[in-house]
Amino acid sequence: MAGGLVARGHAVGVEGITRRDEIAQPAGSARISFVDARDVADVAVALLLEDRRAEGAFDLTGATAFTDDDVAAAIARVMQRPIRYRAPSDDEARVELAADGQTGAAIEARLGFMSVARRGVFSVVTPDAERVLGRPQRAPDAFASDQVGVWRKEVA
Repeated sequence: MAGGLVARGHAVGVEGITRRDEIAQPAGSARISFVDARDVADVAVALLLEDRRAEGAFDLTGATAFTDDDVAAAIARVMQRPIRYRAPSDDEARVELAADGQTGAAIEARLGFMSVARRGVFSVVTPDAERVLGRPQRAPDAFASDQVGVWRKEVA
C-alpha cells in the first residue's frame, strides 16, 4: 500500500487562511490528487482484515485531482467566507513562508514539492482506494468541514 498526498497539506497554510483569507503557494494551476487520511486508514484496516495479497500493491490517491483554486473554493463553501488562491513566485513564497515562521529547510522542502506539483507528478488518480473500500472516497468538502476549527479567525 502506497499512500498518495494525504489531505493535510492545507493545514500548513493555516496562517494564510486565518489571517488573509487565502491559500498562497507557488503551485500555479497544478492539479493534485489529495487523499483523505481517514480513507488511507480505512484502506489499511480493510487490507489487514482481509487477505488481499493476490491483488498486489495499492496506490492510494484522491478520486479527483484538484487545483488550489478548487481547494480554496471548497474551504470557502464550508467557512462561508471568501477564500482565494494566490500563486506567488518561488522567491515571494520563500519570503512569505519565513515571515509566517517557517524554517529554511521546511521552506525549501515545500518549494521543491510545489516545483514537482507544477510538472503534474501529483495529478495521477487511481481507483485503488475506492476499489478496496467499496464506497466513494471522502470529498474535499468533508475534509474542509473537519478543519473549520483550525481555519476560523481568532476573535480578539
